[in-house]
Amino acid sequence: MEEKEIIEEENKPSEKEPADGNFMKIILLLAMVFVVMYMVFGKGKNDDACIVVSQSPFGQSQKQVWIDLENKLQAKGVAGFDLEVPEELEQTYTNVSYRAFSYQISEVTFHDDNGEDVIRIDKAKFCGKDILTTDDNSYTNIQKVTIDGKDVKERGNGDKYSAISWVDGEYSYGITAYNGGIDEATIEKYISEIK
Repeated sequence: MEEKEIIEEENKPSEKEPADGNFMKIILLLAMVFVVMYMVFGKGKNDDACIVVSQSPFGQSQKQVWIDLENKLQAKGVAGFDLEVPEELEQTYTNVSYRAFSYQISEVTFHDDNGEDVIRIDKAKFCGKDILTTDDNSYTNIQKVTIDGKDVKERGNGDKYSAISWVDGEYSYGITAYNGGIDEATIEKYISEIK
């Protein structure tokens, strides 16, 4: 009978639970709470992210697609931000075209009565980096100046400039002036009005 009592005692569950199991559950629970709080209140917000061109894990860029739009409101919807242009241009030119690249670039081009490009204004969310206008011409006069507290790069010939770019906060701006360019006074006026 003594043997039976010893076997029963060995199979009897221990009254003391190991503390390690509960401790691990508490640690995991705290870690989950921390992760959720970080995502909600910390740096997990999409607004803080700055992606210029998305890439797949294998390094291929997505096809860049420009969308031609009918008006300023549509451009704001596709770009994800507003582009304010000089009122003078809006009053002078009735032939205006709008383009946008999804949540990254907004572009307004003013055309003359013959449909020729006169001036193009770009605004881009480029993480505070300079947007080089797409004007690839060679210029005899390239200078950096400060206008309205902004460092502005001007490219042109003589005293007129055809490619102007600057950064203001997280946005980059560009002006491309066709048919000989624009003078310094006009550049200063436009930069103060473009937002």
